[in-house]
Amino acid sequence: IMKDLPDEITKNKGEVEKVFKQLPDIVGGAAMEQTRQAFRTESWQGSKWKPRKINKGPRRALLVKSGRGKRSIDYEVRPGEVAQGTDVIYMKYHNLGEGNNPERQLMGQSDNMDDEVDRWMDDQMDRIFT
Repeated sequence: IMKDLPDEITKNKGEVEKVFKQLPDIVGGAAMEQTRQAFRTESWQGSKWKPRKINKGPRRALLVKSGRGKRSIDYEVRPGEVAQGTDVIYMKYHNLGEGNNPERQLMGQSDNMDDEVDRWMDDQMDRIFT
């Protein structure tokens, strides 16, 4: 079986290249979905965010007042990597727990995201090679 592998790869080179071309956007999409889930559940990978010290007025979602910070999060494909980030500085402080802000992580690498990308990649390779 192993000696036939190079022939299989050569035969399916175009399909494999398409998969690897799509991969950065799959990773970025998984990162963005993970961030949306963090906002929905007010947690990161099952760990609830620290609540507000003082609730003024009706309850609103954590980290969402105007929505500017939430809308600012995006990803960028760079050579050899996919970077997720924001240009709204206070979101970085919340994500990392800097300054006087408790850590409320909403971006970053996680086992769940890795698993999702691995499943996608497995599905693509199965589709090509089986």
